[in-house]
Amino acid sequence: MLKFRHALSGAILFLAVFAANKAYAVEGTYSFEVEKETPVVMNVAGEKISAGVLLPNVEYSAAKDGEKLLVPFSNLVEGLPLNESVNVLETTEPSQSSLNPDMVITSRQIVVFDNVQAEHAIGILNRNIRYAASESSDPKWLKINFAGREGYILKSFTEKDEGIPVLMYHHILKDSENVNFHDNMTVSYDEFQKQMDYLQAKGFRTIDLPTLEQYLKYNQNLPGKVVVLTFDDGLVSTIHYAYPILQEKHFIATDFVIGCRLYQHSLPFNPESLQYMGFNDIVQYKDVFSYESHTYAMHLRDKDTFTPYMQMYSEEEVEGDLLHWNEFTGLKSTYLAYPWGQFNKTAETAAAKAGIHMAFTTETGNVKIGDPMLMLKRQGVSRYHNMDVFTEKVENN
Repeated sequence: MLKFRHALSGAILFLAVFAANKAYAVEGTYSFEVEKETPVVMNVAGEKISAGVLLPNVEYSAAKDGEKLLVPFSNLVEGLPLNESVNVLETTEPSQSSLNPDMVITSRQIVVFDNVQAEHAIGILNRNIRYAASESSDPKWLKINFAGREGYILKSFTEKDEGIPVLMYHHILKDSENVNFHDNMTVSYDEFQKQMDYLQAKGFRTIDLPTLEQYLKYNQNLPGKVVVLTFDDGLVSTIHYAYPILQEKHFIATDFVIGCRLYQHSLPFNPESLQYMGFNDIVQYKDVFSYESHTYAMHLRDKDTFTPYMQMYSEEEVEGDLLHWNEFTGLKSTYLAYPWGQFNKTAETAAAKAGIHMAFTTETGNVKIGDPMLMLKRQGVSRYHNMDVFTEKVENN
């Protein structure tokens, strides 16, 4: 049973959270208790993940939205269904508080206390959860917002969040058939299999770009072990070799497609040359792949200066190219991979005007809250990267 009574002070973070989540019809903010241990569940792309536990006889604070509570958890709220009678005395306006971009990942299940003396437990955070945390007056403890009240967790039970790896692939071939593509952009089929096996064995979840975007905008909680898989150029080898592996593991990925190289039907796979996807492939393989823009016709360089087109053309021309990608494919791209990862301020402005929410470079690094949304880094995967290097790219090191 859930018990309610009037909260004299509003719950931390509610105002900022509600500004980002306008769908909530908030009826007021209340203090509440639970009579038994009650899980806090994160919803990540339709998957429910147990993230923490509310403890009995502890006063929490939450807003009410219909038949559920909006419980503050990290930088936003998670819904807690109301399945028992509720005694509402009166409502109060929520207080303002800023969002926190500083994240940690829990390395074990952690008890949340009400102060650094660890006098009273007020909740539990589960292992492998990303959570917003600040330094406290005691260097051994971190301060967090847990279910609308100030809480403290031991710093030694957390890791600093180094960001989310967005892996970048291009071409995949078996070593036995690779005659012409001994370059950084071609990854061995066997190595790709090992890499995906590693992600699965270590409990990684693949997330799509909309989920990543919502996380960066403080609209999504995430576990620690998540990764984004991206493929550039829209090559047939991606569906010939990557698709079966990803489908078997229930992984998802994004393919950044060059619009002008997209055919009605793709050519048969031939390891001695490059073939590009067809519209038939976009439909057939959408259970694993989503498709976004790698420009329509700007994956080219000037023949004399070797300058990428994205750095040569005007804002209007770049915007027009990106909008033509939408028209030609019949898709509405909100994510872009710059060709060769190269761009300038003009291209960045044009991308924003064309409706691009996130754009990716080839600069090495992970993606963190607060990063410029049109200058996001990726972790390129090369044929020269062994498993030790791959592990460093995906683990929170």
